[in-house]
Amino acid sequence: MLNTRLGWIRDHHSILNIIHRLLDVLIVLSIFLLIFSWLQISLDSISFSFIAVTVGLYYLTATKYGLYLSWRTGSLWAEIKKVAWSWTLVFLLSIASQMIISVQVTNYRKAILICFFLGLLVLTSWRLCLRLLLHNLRKKGRNKKFVAIAGGGELGMRVADSIRHNPWTGLEIVGIYDDGGPSGGNQIDCNLSGSLVDLITIAGNGSIDYVYIALPAKEEQQIFKLIDELSETKVKLYIAPDLLMLDFLNANQINFDESMNVNIIINPLHNSTYWIKRPQHVIKRFFDIAISVLIFVLLSPILILITLIFLVLEGTPITYQSIRYISLNKKIHTYKFRSMVRNATDPKHRLKERFMRDGFLDIPLDCEVYTPIGRFLEKTQLVEILQLINILFDDMSFIGNRPLPFDNLCLLKKIPGWDKRFESPAGLTGITQVIGKLNLTPQKRLELEGMYSEVYAKGNILKCDLLIILYTARLLLFKRDTPVEEAMIMMNRCLPPEPVATATVGN
Repeated sequence: MLNTRLGWIRDHHSILNIIHRLLDVLIVLSIFLLIFSWLQISLDSISFSFIAVTVGLYYLTATKYGLYLSWRTGSLWAEIKKVAWSWTLVFLLSIASQMIISVQVTNYRKAILICFFLGLLVLTSWRLCLRLLLHNLRKKGRNKKFVAIAGGGELGMRVADSIRHNPWTGLEIVGIYDDGGPSGGNQIDCNLSGSLVDLITIAGNGSIDYVYIALPAKEEQQIFKLIDELSETKVKLYIAPDLLMLDFLNANQINFDESMNVNIIINPLHNSTYWIKRPQHVIKRFFDIAISVLIFVLLSPILILITLIFLVLEGTPITYQSIRYISLNKKIHTYKFRSMVRNATDPKHRLKERFMRDGFLDIPLDCEVYTPIGRFLEKTQLVEILQLINILFDDMSFIGNRPLPFDNLCLLKKIPGWDKRFESPAGLTGITQVIGKLNLTPQKRLELEGMYSEVYAKGNILKCDLLIILYTARLLLFKRDTPVEEAMIMMNRCLPPEPVATATVGN
């Protein structure tokens, strides 16, 4: 029997959305009026117009960044980043407009600067408080949304587990539907609530709010049939693609016949990569930000010098980018200094045929495609320095399992437990890098990366990261790899001890 207790927010979500927008506008307006009054800046027509334009700009940018859409299953960190980007953009535009109109008022720029920092603090704090309130209400059974999953295989079970283990979302699974089995060709790992026809029926009755399509890519016709049928209903539709499908989907949304937006996700609880769960994770993230900024400041003269030398000797482009997977649901562009000739990908060099191994293109430094300055950058590892940008934007950490190219990902997928490596952040260096990928089989490499994810989840991750940093320094300075056995022992020591089973002696 389907649970019909809807919760008190469900029927008023549009009103709450309007209230949310209105409160944002009132917060920004109040901050400006308060600071202008405190600094005794008169509210003449120019000042009032400036404030009105700033408030309007924030509303427009916040809408553009999707801050007024549902964040029920999104991460708090992703939401805070969008608030910060929206407010920073408004701040920069405000400064530019103030310079254009040349407002000659004492303390005017001081007021804008104070408004920026105070506004950022208040807007993020207000959203944090709202999140905590809604999470608490949802845990208590309020504001529920009902979910059906199309697909009873491995992917469907992953989506279902993700929802069940996070009650703060207020999502309740009403059933898993599939036509699979011996006739349908889809391996079923759970007890089904009905067929896909049954799913379309209950969606049409208005009994569910969300449908997650978790069918494998080979079921392409069934997926598009479901999308077509469900587009006539009022459900929110999400597709959880497997990696074969994900590589061809380069957007977060697909619009079908302008009738329905279909969100492309892999984990219903993470619209972006969000890993902070323990106090040690917060310390690790603080370390990433602080060290990244420090390195950028200290190396800025060297970076400028490298850029100038590059322009003189090699010309443009100075950098190159590549697509790497950092989690099961996110791929990023990683940036490096260009270390090869411009036509390095030309078939005449036969790089893949000569140097591809286990999905990695491991090109030795004596290869003809490297430029002289490129060899220097590779030897000193300065070629990687631009990835600090990825660290600052929370795409990566200093320490973690390396982001993977798609070719390598497809090869690893054939090995059981391949996805465990993605249960921790991607990193600039990691446990397998200090050993050397040429010294590892794919199976052993995945075992070590899975152990790192386990340490990240429940072990002493700070101790583990510090040791990996020391091993990395030893490799860079003394060209000394870490033996596999030493790495395994170190990882095990960073895990919590297994509970000791106690035997009960009968009388």
